[in-house]
This record gives sequence, structure tokens and C-alpha cells, in this order.
Amino acid sequence: MEGQNNEGKTSKKENNYKFLNSDEINNLEYIFNKIKKNKNDNVSIQNIHKFLLNNHNKDICDDLLEFFHIYGSTITLDDFLNSLNCDMNEFKSKEKVKMLFELLDTNKKGYISYKNFVQSAKQFEDEFTEDMLNDIFHIMDLNNNNKILFDEFKNSISNI
Repeated sequence: MEGQNNEGKTSKKENNYKFLNSDEINNLEYIFNKIKKNKNDNVSIQNIHKFLLNNHNKDICDDLLEFFHIYGSTITLDDFLNSLNCDMNEFKSKEKVKMLFELLDTNKKGYISYKNFVQSAKQFEDEFTEDMLNDIFHIMDLNNNNKILFDEFKNSISNI
């Protein structure tokens, strides 16, 4: 009878987190408890930051901290799990968008210039006319500064 109750709890717990299975939830709970420095139910964002920097690369750390900062200076286990309850395919596609942006940002200045944009697009065997490329660039350049910043690029790509 007890085994059935535990199964029911696991199923209920999994239902709370659409993208996490019970093993992932248990692993995240273990990590959360490992990060905890005291008997509180909360973990400081600073401790999460230290843990991520010690165990993962800086880009992953920065991306995850963006999620956690909405909770203030500390986070509960439930908020921690909710933050990590995301579609990994969506997360991976965000990484791909960033990689594509960096590929087009050939001068590595943090933006795509009109010249870089046109040169990159022309590699598609004249699929686009100069006028089409000009129109596309100006649609993506939301603040009209003749540079496509990462946020502009990301928003444009996500709206396709």
C-alpha cells in the first residue's frame, strides 16, 4: 500500500512539472539541497551563482541566473524546479539563434552590420535580391541604427 502512495506522489509531482520526469526532479532536489548552506527552505541566488560557476560554463550560468533573479535574493525549491521546468528544445533553439547571430557578427562587435548581413545572405546563391535584403534588414533593425543587435535578431527570428 505504501508503494502505491509513493507512486501517486511521484506522478502528482511530475504533473506539476510538465518537462521534468521524476529522476530529473529528484536530481534537482538533490542539487538544491547541496547548494543550501543552512536549514532554511530557501537558497540564495549568490550560492546558486557560485555553484553554477564551479560546475558549469559561464554562458549556462548567466542564462540560468536570468531565470532565478525574478525571485529576488533567495529562491525556494518549488521556484527552483519551476524555473528549470522548460522545454529543452526551446532552450537549445535559443542557443542556436545565439550561435547564428555570432556567425553573422563577423566583426565581433555585438551587432550585425548591413554589409555583414548582405554578404552572409548572398551565400544563398542569389536567392534574395538586393532590394529584398534591404527590406529584410530594415524590418529586423527595430531601432533604425543600421545595426541588428542580438535582441533585435532574436525577436525577428522568433517571429518567423
